[in-house]
Amino acid sequence: MPKPADMGSARKSAAVTRAGAPIQVKPDARTWREFNKAHADWIERRVVRPFAEAIKAEPWAGDAVPFVRETMASIMLVWKETYDEPGLLARGRALRAAGCEDPLVRFLTARLAYRIDDKWPDVIEDHEKAMAAFDAGHTPRPAARVAGILTTSLYTRAHRKPKIGALDKKIVEWTRQAIGAGDYAGEDGKFLVHDMLVPPWDEHLERNLDAVAALFEKADVPEWVRGSVLGTIEVERAWKARGTGWASSVTEEGWKGFKEHLGKAAGLLRRAWELRPNRPEAASKMITVTMGGLGAPDETERVWFDRAVAAQFDFLPAYRSYAWALRPRWGGSLEEMMAFGEACLATERYDTQVPVFYLDVLTDLSQEMKDWHPVYGDADVARKVLALHRTLLEHPTRKHEFRARLSHIALDGWLGGNLTEARRALDQLDWKLDPLLDKKLETFKLDPEVMLGEVALANDPGKADFELGEKAAAENQLSEALNRYQAALEKCRNEHARRAIHGRLECARLEQLLERGGWVDITPKGSLDAWSVREGKWEAAAEGGLINHGDDGHGLIISKIRPGTNFEIRGHYRVEAKGDCCQGLGIALGFGHPAEQPLEQKWFTCISGRINRGTP
Repeated sequence: MPKPADMGSARKSAAVTRAGAPIQVKPDARTWREFNKAHADWIERRVVRPFAEAIKAEPWAGDAVPFVRETMASIMLVWKETYDEPGLLARGRALRAAGCEDPLVRFLTARLAYRIDDKWPDVIEDHEKAMAAFDAGHTPRPAARVAGILTTSLYTRAHRKPKIGALDKKIVEWTRQAIGAGDYAGEDGKFLVHDMLVPPWDEHLERNLDAVAALFEKADVPEWVRGSVLGTIEVERAWKARGTGWASSVTEEGWKGFKEHLGKAAGLLRRAWELRPNRPEAASKMITVTMGGLGAPDETERVWFDRAVAAQFDFLPAYRSYAWALRPRWGGSLEEMMAFGEACLATERYDTQVPVFYLDVLTDLSQEMKDWHPVYGDADVARKVLALHRTLLEHPTRKHEFRARLSHIALDGWLGGNLTEARRALDQLDWKLDPLLDKKLETFKLDPEVMLGEVALANDPGKADFELGEKAAAENQLSEALNRYQAALEKCRNEHARRAIHGRLECARLEQLLERGGWVDITPKGSLDAWSVREGKWEAAAEGGLINHGDDGHGLIISKIRPGTNFEIRGHYRVEAKGDCCQGLGIALGFGHPAEQPLEQKWFTCISGRINRGTP
């Protein structure tokens, strides 16, 4: 990795110094913990108490009120200690079984099931029935709008676009009603700004710029609230006018709209910040405005970042916006990105996500370089990453992260070449990675089985023969490779090492058959060892064949065999569905140089799709 000291130009050196300037850490700095405490109090006042009053005559009221209190907190609070969501789900189902038909309880129970099982077909009906009942019922409007936004995300996954538009209109109306009822009056306006502008709640605003703008232009809200929301809308309009492509692809009309809207955003957001400098949202949005060239000459992106974190030290949207502005495409550099990441790490505020943002910056760097190897392969980076994970593992505020943190140690130890550390963590995990690792594995296009296999092989008795087999396979000496893989398999003692060896043995066997000419059946039989699961839930049929449990989700599985450059492919598939679905099968052929740029793989695809109504 390039370091700040490697750079020659004074201008770039000054930029790196600015990006890596210490982030001011005050012992009494406001964080998400303080905001969460105030937010939980607001949820109690504006959601739980009105709900309790409305259902007080019901026989199940005594159980429903604490269920709503805890589940709303689980859904709405940012970066919180974990809640017992399986326990909450059991309580919600018990309420439903006891005859509770309240739409908020119905929604929260369905939402918990979705968060735990990730199966939208099982819960979409309950989401829809809850939305239909909110208008006629007693559900507090702040709860209704939150439930509505989360339901639109479910509709997105279910490919139900018309329903999203209809529900979006309801959400605007519920927001209007909540404002009119005084749910966001006075100091409580900060919760409206949060619930409008912070992910995932901002998705509704981004889809409904004109409708939300019309609401807030007339709504009875504090000026700083109005300016924060309308300023954000102008930022979104600016980028919509410009488009997301490179500068060379933007039309003259696009530039005109971009500057016009971004100029309006600058005025609105600056005024909002001046009125409430102790809130981070407007200052955070000004980072993007400044990145777009509409900031004041003496106010850099770093100036607005410092203003945002002075209001709330761990306001992560500000960190994300500033890190984005430091990318080379916006005039930054890899060195500035690294300097900022190290400044986050240096805060040592392990009770917040700020030091952990160092890992986000490493991911950004890997994406910019289209390869994680030079980032995590750097000895200094590898040492800092593992030291961070070890510290987090022992921190008293992070006991609930134990399995996830060990999983990160295993993965990042492997990425950095510290297989001993990786194996130690895997032994503590019983070699079962936490699902929270899935996003990073997907981002880096990594197969967890490859990682587990390499770690297991590092000190396995079959290692030497396996390496000889790899050498022979690379030289296309497939008979020798098969012999070495078989010898390694006979000596192997670890399940994951065995799977890795067996996968390579199966690939070599199929490649040898392909060399002889004629059709070769490459479908797996009972094992996916010779395949790499990249996305979705897959299994190998015992009699041969791939099975994807899709539920309209994406799936990607890659054969590890190397067929050469002259071949044909044929096959068949069928779709089985309980209800409506939209599924297809595609053949993807990879080309390019994935070993040189692992995050920049190129694929040629041919897809056959179909929509099924019920079971075929």
